[in-house]
Amino acid sequence: MPIWSFKSSRGALSEQDKTDLVKDITRLYTKVDLPAFFVNVQFVEMGPTEMFVGGESRSNFVNLSIVHIARTFKTEFDRLDFPR
Repeated sequence: MPIWSFKSSRGALSEQDKTDLVKDITRLYTKVDLPAFFVNVQFVEMGPTEMFVGGESRSNFVNLSIVHIARTFKTEFDRLDFPR
């Protein structure tokens, strides 16, 4: 079960950006026979005092974390070819 988590500054991703990302990410997994309902995508908007890099606050950012809880591939080719 993949979980893609986008943390971003407010307004960094439009509603259309989010919709397009969700469709593309889901397609990556359904192409290798994972049911679409297993694919989780989260969008979390954060203020400038909620993201710091090197001790400095950031007001314009997108951070992505991907977690694969469990996934097997039918063939070695599928494993090496993922996520194309």
